[in-house]
Amino acid sequence: MQNTEKKKMIIFLAVAYGITYLMAIPMYFGMKKGCDLSVFPIAQMLYPASGVILGKLLTSKEKELPLPKAAYIITLILTLLSIIVSLVSVFFPLRQLDLGIMKTDPYNLGMQYLIIPVSLAVFILFIVSSREKKDNAGILRNNMKKSILIILLFVVIYTARVFLSFGISELINHDGAEQMKEWFKQMATPLTLAGIANVIINYVFTFILFFGEEYGWRYYLQPRMQQKFGLRAGVILLGIVWGLWHMPIDFMYYTQTTGLQMQVNQIITCISYSIFFGWAYMKTQNIWVPVAIHYLNNNLIPVIEANYSPDVLQNNDIAWSDIPVAAVLMIFYILFIFSREYSSKSGN
Repeated sequence: MQNTEKKKMIIFLAVAYGITYLMAIPMYFGMKKGCDLSVFPIAQMLYPASGVILGKLLTSKEKELPLPKAAYIITLILTLLSIIVSLVSVFFPLRQLDLGIMKTDPYNLGMQYLIIPVSLAVFILFIVSSREKKDNAGILRNNMKKSILIILLFVVIYTARVFLSFGISELINHDGAEQMKEWFKQMATPLTLAGIANVIINYVFTFILFFGEEYGWRYYLQPRMQQKFGLRAGVILLGIVWGLWHMPIDFMYYTQTTGLQMQVNQIITCISYSIFFGWAYMKTQNIWVPVAIHYLNNNLIPVIEANYSPDVLQNNDIAWSDIPVAAVLMIFYILFIFSREYSSKSGN
């Protein structure tokens, strides 16, 4: 049993981290050529789950431990295709497509069209899998009422952070009140309302990317980190290693000029989310809760920013002075480290 777990961990690390850092080499090559790198983060989101899936498929006997193999294999194929598209995008770059309302990289657009049917197919295959297969895969939808309430709680906290940012801006720059007024106007526009509806509808068609991360971090690595280091220390350390996993895209995608600041900010962000996402998973034992929360967290950004360009997160600059403010905005999530679920008594 110990040998099997060791093999699973080696496979997970080789895929989730090994491929991530190997892909940093062509990513760097593409950055120097001025290529669009937007396919690389898409591919990277799939590596953690692929590491877990490969570990299960290569170490488990089907008769003893039936698994949703069709969904697993389709996910692995998508991961492989995304790696290939990422490599092709830097060695054979194409001109950006002008879609009228925005410009986008053809490879990025192609990946979006590929993700939609694959995500829908995997979603359906997971649903129709037997309860035993779902249980063995860790994808049962447990504690649904509690799960829905936690997702709604996240939306409340997400909104509270927006208002806290206005308060901080008012204290520092005396423009928070004006920003809040403009934000309310923006939220009432048809474009924003359509954007919110789009976020809700698109979950089924893009969930595979967020499952790609959360199946690795919350379902697989979190319990093992907590078992070894304790409930609180384990989840904090998970946040650190999760943040370091972002290093290639922190230095070459999110920014190309302030990578160190971005990396520090990323670690703070990942520790904070690791605490809240980890609490949500411990509370429900339902992997679909952190998947949904992660999805909402990423996809509400264009709505809040009123920027629906696919490169809204790309090539940003972050100053050292921005990091303390960003850390304060994460306080709502950090406070969950004091929740009952993280006490040793609860853990036992």
